[in-house]
Amino acid sequence: MHQHGVAHMDLKPVNILMPLRGGRLSIDFITSVRAKGVKDMFRGAAGTPGYIASEVEDDRGLYSAVRADLWSCGKTLHQLCKLCWPSTERRTLLEIARQMMKTRKNDR
Repeated sequence: MHQHGVAHMDLKPVNILMPLRGGRLSIDFITSVRAKGVKDMFRGAAGTPGYIASEVEDDRGLYSAVRADLWSCGKTLHQLCKLCWPSTERRTLLEIARQMMKTRKNDR
């Protein structure tokens, strides 16, 4: 979605709809904004507590909507992994989630 100029701004498990019998997943885009890229900056809090990047939640100024989405995606991945049995794949996904949620102070 970022390659198509869209930042979601409220990624969380309940906004990702997965068909019971397989197929493509769907995402609710009701809070999305147009974002030209990672350097396109926004102001104002948006999203759901617990799934909002700190720079958005604190409402301290400008932030990258794309990077905020990546943080929320990492948080969502982390929450979904908590539902899985321990495995090598789960550990790998948890590490990916951790990397996505790293704070980038230069984006504030």
